[in-house]
Parts: sequence; structure tokens; C-alpha cells
Amino acid sequence: MSDQGNVNQKEAKALEGLNPLQREAVLAGGGPVLVEAAVGSGKTRVLTRRLAWLLETGRAQPDRLLVLTFTNRAAREMKERVLDLLGPGAAGAIRFFGTFHSVCRRLLNEELPLEQYGYRPGFTIYDESERLALITELAGKIDQGGGRPRPVELLRSTARLKQSSCIGAPETPENPLEQEVHRLYQERLVAANALDFDDLILLPLRMLIDNAEVRQRLGDRFDHILVDEFQDTDRLQYLLLKGLLGPEKNLYVVGDPHQSIYTWRGACPEIFRRFHEEYPGSRTCSLVQHYRSSSTILRAAAALADPEDMAQAAADPPWTENDPGPPLRLIACDDERDQADLVSREARRLNSEEGIPFGSMAVLYRVNAQAPRVEAALRRDEVPVRVVAPKNILDLPPVRKLLALFKVLLNPDDQLSLRTAATLPAWKLTPLMLGVLEQAAERHGLTLGQLLLSLEDLDDLPGRTRERALIFAAALEELGAEVMVRSAAEVFDLAVERSGFRDKEIPVHTAAGDELWQRILEIRGRAADQQGLDPWDAWSAFLSELSLSVGAGGEQGQSGKALSLMTIHAAKGLEFDVVFVIGLNEGLLPLVGKDEGTPEFEEERRLLFVAMTRARRHLLLTHLLTTTRRGVAPWPSRFIDRLPRELIESTGPLPPAGGGGGSFLDGDPSLSDQPAPASRELQVGDRVSHPRLGPGRVLHCEEGRIRVRFDSGEEKELLAEFSPDLQIID
Repeated sequence: MSDQGNVNQKEAKALEGLNPLQREAVLAGGGPVLVEAAVGSGKTRVLTRRLAWLLETGRAQPDRLLVLTFTNRAAREMKERVLDLLGPGAAGAIRFFGTFHSVCRRLLNEELPLEQYGYRPGFTIYDESERLALITELAGKIDQGGGRPRPVELLRSTARLKQSSCIGAPETPENPLEQEVHRLYQERLVAANALDFDDLILLPLRMLIDNAEVRQRLGDRFDHILVDEFQDTDRLQYLLLKGLLGPEKNLYVVGDPHQSIYTWRGACPEIFRRFHEEYPGSRTCSLVQHYRSSSTILRAAAALADPEDMAQAAADPPWTENDPGPPLRLIACDDERDQADLVSREARRLNSEEGIPFGSMAVLYRVNAQAPRVEAALRRDEVPVRVVAPKNILDLPPVRKLLALFKVLLNPDDQLSLRTAATLPAWKLTPLMLGVLEQAAERHGLTLGQLLLSLEDLDDLPGRTRERALIFAAALEELGAEVMVRSAAEVFDLAVERSGFRDKEIPVHTAAGDELWQRILEIRGRAADQQGLDPWDAWSAFLSELSLSVGAGGEQGQSGKALSLMTIHAAKGLEFDVVFVIGLNEGLLPLVGKDEGTPEFEEERRLLFVAMTRARRHLLLTHLLTTTRRGVAPWPSRFIDRLPRELIESTGPLPPAGGGGGSFLDGDPSLSDQPAPASRELQVGDRVSHPRLGPGRVLHCEEGRIRVRFDSGEEKELLAEFSPDLQIID
């Protein structure tokens, strides 16, 4: 067969089963291409097939490709699809394939001049909690003339100063403390060979701005760049993306501005809308045939769309050939208990009467505080349930200690992780003992890590402190040696055993302890996945994957046999046969404080659109007739006004059709004017008490969100309107 015949055969494989619009998008030529993909139109399929087409036809080599996703879950799914299409090794050969942060970590470790900026390969990555802990420590050491440090505010100012010094005129803060903490913070990061999450983007960007050689190298590094969920790109990521573009500007981006729900964390959907202004002559492909939901669900969700948004869109509204399916159900519940009973009852009915597995059902809600009562009702009725928590297992204090030990084995200069690892049960170095060790290190001009290596030569330490420190130092030395010769899974097992983690940090003979241990074993599975690498590289890859997934609680995806409970944000990218969207009340969706006509209000509307379009067949919406939650009104969300009445089967009072955005706000004034419980506003530094979590201190208050570090060591972010029992105690 001729070479051309081989190419055509391979091209046909990449195009197999595509509809005409998808095929057109896959075959779009070089240069900048924008694919506007309506919900459920096969976005991931098109991006995967484009990638396969580039590889199979020889238009790109794996090492010259950059593929950017916005979650690790999306990267794994795309790799699996390419593997199914092209066979083993195809996706794995693309080294730069993942989230912005994971790709930048690899660039920094492997291809950029880290040493010129004070760092070395194998750096540690600090997450938000570690950043806050370091800034709290630094602020506490600075003489402020009696003023109380505000660590969260200093954390924000440090991030702001870091960004301004990189991409604009350096900012001069009004408070000298902010500048000093920023300076000390950066010095400590460099000394610890640690980067925070902001640095993973900012440091490559800074190199591109400062260094002509880096600009040349990175500009020539990739022949094609593909970006998923382009509407979620923030400004810094986009600046970095532009710096990575080669002279041909082969940039292929896919997204949907109607699903932009992350502006609260910096996403800028305007970048998507201005793509053609940025790249004159760029091509647009539109995907509008919807495959996921019934036509009834799609019609109802489309009714939520803002007319102005639709007028600006390049694509036609989505359409489907799917059958209508059952009508939407809108159910008025007496209260949260009634709502929870309803969810359990309907889930069991759909399972028994229609044979729908519980694993293909989900309950979606605006805030995590809505979950506990529903979870309790499902467990009571023996429905298998899985709650996708706001934090993942790596955020739990005991697991943080283990993660700190893992980090120290890679980077002994990481003093913050060293202090945390030292508190594991096998060593039990108390804060007082650690303070003594740090003072000794300062006297001798050493870091804490260096001091641990020199204990035999020191005689000015208290006996018990020295004894425990020697045991800790010996364990680090032995485990560090094992990292060089053993597999990542074997090192994991040794670290768990030597630290006393399994015996002392996991509750024994309890359901919670058993569940926690099973999730720990899932982490071990990530270590076992690091095959075919040198032992040191395998440990580094394992640790980087862990560090980049801290806080990614919404990435778990679906679980085979259990009904899923999760926020709408966590459900993005998933789909289920049955979806319950609960608590559609004013003050919940839209969330209290999101005023109509503002960008924040429009994002709340898009959130409901995303929630509804997770459903394939059955969609049940609930609202409450009575509620005790502060800020939540006992009437339905104004968004329900927009849903076509002919598509809805209603139980309980149905809102009047055509009522407009304010139809539920004209009810009984005695309901809308109920005052919140009287109390002064919480402030950073306040001591508070929670009926379940106990006493703690407020770390952050802003826009109705309260972050508290409880005396147990656990940190929680709470919504003020859902925390009426949070009492000020001094």
C-alpha cells in the first residue's frame, strides 16, 4: 500500500463515527482554531480525535505536542481515549499532557533554567494551607507594635505583590508589614527549594518575560497546542499560553462560554469571546448536536440561557435527536427533612421500578451544607452513597503529616514539611521540642534539616529532645536511602510503617477508620502507577501528582455502585441517568448576595444550566416551603420562572408562569424581612465555637465566607448564612 494510502487509512480511524460538524472540527487546518462546543456535543471526543488525527497522519510528533486540560480527571480520560484509538504508548509518549500546573512543573524541572532563579529540580510544591502556615509564622515573628497579624490578608497581598512584580509595575503596599512578609516569604521558599501554586505559573512566565533565550526555546518547543475548557482560562494562564505559541500559531482551543462557572477563582470567559480579535483570520467550528440529555431536559436548560449571551454566540442553539423522555419534576418540599426523604424514596423507586443503578444517580446542590441531611436519609434507607467532599483526603490533618514526610524524603531542605513530619506518632516531637531544635539550628547557623544531620556533634540539647530527634533523623536517613533504590509503592509502605501512621493515626475498628484506610490505599495505587521510571524519578512523579491534587475534591468522578452527592461545581464534566437538583430557593440558587444584573448573578444562572445538563433521562428539582437557614427565602428560585411550564410536572405550589425575575420576591413581607440572628460581624482573629467541631480561631472573613482553624487542627471554610451556630467565645 502507498504511503498516501496508509495516511488515508489512519485518518479514517481518527474520523470514524463523527458527525459532520465534529469531523469538520477535527479536520480544521493549522493556525488558531476556536471550537465552540455546546453542552453534550462531544467536546472531549473532538479534542481526542484531533489529537489522534495529528499523531496518526504525521502532522505532529508526540514530543512536540502540548495538551492542556483543567482537571487531572479530564487528562486521564483523554489519555484513555487516545490509548483506545491508537494502542499502547500513544498518549504516554506525549510528555506535556495535563493541567497548566502539572505541565509547568515538568517544564520547570526538565527544561527551564531553575538555578538562575535560586531553585533546583525536585522542588516541593506548597498548597494553600502550607502557604498560610508559613505566612502566619513569619507575621508572628515581626514586631508590629502590638498590632494583630492578619495571615489571610497577608496571603492575599503576597499573591498580589508576586503577580504585580511579574507582569506589571511592582506594587508598593500601604502597609510596610505586607512588603516585609512578602520578602521573607520569598526568601523562605527559595531556602526550602519550594514553589507555591502561583509560582508554578508565574515563574515560567517571569522567565519568558526576562530571558530572551527562554522565549526562543519555548517559542520553538511545541508545534501544536490543544486546550480544553478554554472558557476557564485565567489571564496569567493565557499570557503563558501566548508565550508558548510557535510562529505558526497552531493553537486549537475548545470550550463553551455558557458553562463558565469559575470566575470566582480567576477564570476569564472574555478571553474566549475575544479570540478572533486576538487572532485575526482564525477559524471557528461549532458543535451544536447534543447527545447526552433527553430533548425535554435540553429544552428546559436552554430556556435558562441569557438572550444577550445567545445573540453574541457564534454557534446556533444546541439541538438533539434524543427522545423527549419523562417530564421534569418540580417538587415543593415542606422542609429539609421532607426533601431528604423524597430523594431517598425516589432513588429507591427508580432503582426498583426502572432498574437504574444507584451509581448512575446524583444529588447536586449549591453548597456542601445541604448534603448531611440527604446523606443521613439515604444511609438510613440502606442506599449506597458517596459524598464528594469539598476537600479530598490529602487535606485531612493526619494525612497531611504523611504527605509532609513524603515531601521531606524528596527535599530535606523543606523546613515546613520537616516540622510537620516530625509530629508523626513514631517520633512525637512536640512543638516545644521543635522550637528548641530551631533555636539550636539558628545558634549554629544551620537549617533544621542540617541540624538533624549533625546531632551527634551537638551537646547543648535537652536529653529527651535530642533522643527523639536522633530517632527521627535516623528514620529520615534510612527512608531517604530507600527512595534511591526501591519502587515508589515500596517506599510508601515503609514510610507508613516506620512513621506509626497506620497504627496510631487511623481509628481502628470503626467504619470511618476503615473507609479512611481504603482511601489511603488508593493513594498507594498512585505510587504503584509510577512504573518504568528510575526509583528517584518515580518518587518525584508520585509526589508531584499528590501535591497538584491537594484540594481537588471535585475530581473524583463517578463511583460504580453508590449514589453521588456533590456540589454543582464538582459535577462539571460528569453525567448521570438521574439527577436531583435540591434546594432551588432564593438565597441558595442564586446564592444570597448575588444581585440580578451582575456578572455574579449570571454565573449562578449558568450553574443551574450546568446542573440540569448533567442529567441524561430523569431530572428532579426541589425547593423548600420552610427553611431555617439564614439568608434563604422560603420560596422558589427566580430561575424556575424561565422553565417552560409544558415541560414540568409539578408537585406542590407551582410558581406563576411568566412572573419574571421578581415573581417570588413579591410574597409575604413577613417572610422576606425576617432578621438574621443578632450578633456582631465576625472578624479575623475571633475565637469561636462550633457545636460539632469545637473551638477555633477565624482565619478569614470575606463575602459571607468564613475560614476557621479549629483547635483539633482541622480547617474548614463555612458560609456565614449556613453557620448560625458559630458563636463568638471571646
